[in-house]
Amino acid sequence: MTAVEFSYLCDCADGQLARRLKLDSNMGAELDFLIDELKAYLLLVGLTLNWWGTAPSETAPLLWGLGGLLTLGFALASTRFIRNPVVQASGAFQASRHGESAQTCHQKKRFWWVWAIARLITQYPQSLPIFALLNILPWFVMVYTVLHLGYSLLRLAQMLRRTSSGTE
Repeated sequence: MTAVEFSYLCDCADGQLARRLKLDSNMGAELDFLIDELKAYLLLVGLTLNWWGTAPSETAPLLWGLGGLLTLGFALASTRFIRNPVVQASGAFQASRHGESAQTCHQKKRFWWVWAIARLITQYPQSLPIFALLNILPWFVMVYTVLHLGYSLLRLAQMLRRTSSGTE
């Protein structure tokens, strides 16, 4: 648990430091996204195996873990698709630099607080120790999965709407 939280703290700090010192680069942003993907997969696999270890005769932990990996995979793939330079050049999606989505979360838009809570759970699992202290880590896996499913469906609807509206 400590290693997971420490890795997220370092991830936040290195990106902020690079931007502040103007040392950020496209290669650094891509490497950061790759490391974020790997951390997300490892976190979900680790929590699923932990859950399954407490109830080895149950299939629910494995089904939630598999569902989580599938929805996480689609969420990451759709983010990668939207950030692709070819897609960005088409004008179908607004161009943004790595890290800008976190800044838009703080803008007071409709339901901004829902997005802020979802980001805390899915991108920077600061809530993980709370789930652990309450001994409800399986709930974290379920919430994490459902949030990624919601994000995936939202992105899929956006991609279908924007690609069918004539934007190439």
